[in-house]
Amino acid sequence: MKVSEIPLESVKQSLRIDYDYDNEILLEIMDNAKGYLVSQTGLTAEEIDAIPEMVYAFKCLCGSMYNNREMSAENIKPNPTAEGIIAMHRRNYL
Repeated sequence: MKVSEIPLESVKQSLRIDYDYDNEILLEIMDNAKGYLVSQTGLTAEEIDAIPEMVYAFKCLCGSMYNNREMSAENIKPNPTAEGIIAMHRRNYL
């Protein structure tokens, strides 16, 4: 599977969400997670699609963003799994 092909239902299943009232925010989170992968790696969306482990990083980011969706920056830590995968493929070394 490619990051660009991950459906909402797959993300919901990963997060163990079985209701629909957060679908809109989950779609926004999915867009933001894709943008995060692109900006943090310096890769294009097509290049990210070619890296299988980016699917897991994407789902980890979605989970972190969903669990920390309040507007407070307190106690927010990067997901170590996602950050490790991103670091392995980083081109821009931000």
